[in-house]
Amino acid sequence: MININDIKIGQKVWYQEHWSQMIVWGKVTKITKFDNNEDGIEVTGEFHEEGSFVGTTTQPLNNLFATKYEAIQAIKKARQQIVDDYKAEITDIASLVAFPLSHPFGAEEYTNYEAIRAYKERARELGFKIPD
Repeated sequence: MININDIKIGQKVWYQEHWSQMIVWGKVTKITKFDNNEDGIEVTGEFHEEGSFVGTTTQPLNNLFATKYEAIQAIKKARQQIVDDYKAEITDIASLVAFPLSHPFGAEEYTNYEAIRAYKERARELGFKIPD
C-alpha cells in the first residue's frame, strides 16, 4: 500500500481491478475523498500501454501499490488470510458438507475461488481424495 504523503500526480501505480481481478496500472490524476471521508486516488489508464487499463477509476489507498510485485504480494497475503478464515469454518465432515451451501462455488462472476480452495484443502486434510 502506498502512503498518502508519497502520492504524486502523474505517478504510476498498480492496483487490482474489482471485476477482472487483474493487476493493472495507471497514472494518478487526482487525490480526492470518498463519501466516508477516506482518501481516494483517481487513476487513469494508458489504454495503448501493456498492463494498463482503459478509462478512469478512483481507488482506495489500500488497493494502490508502487510496483506490480508489491501488489501481487499483498493480494496473495490477503487471499491466503481469506482461505485460512474459511478453513477455520470447516472443522469436521458435517461442516465440510454444509460449507458449499453457504458459499458460491459456481456462480459465474460471484464464484468465491478462495472458498473453493479452502474447501478442497480442508477436504484433503480430512482424508478425502480431491482432484486438483
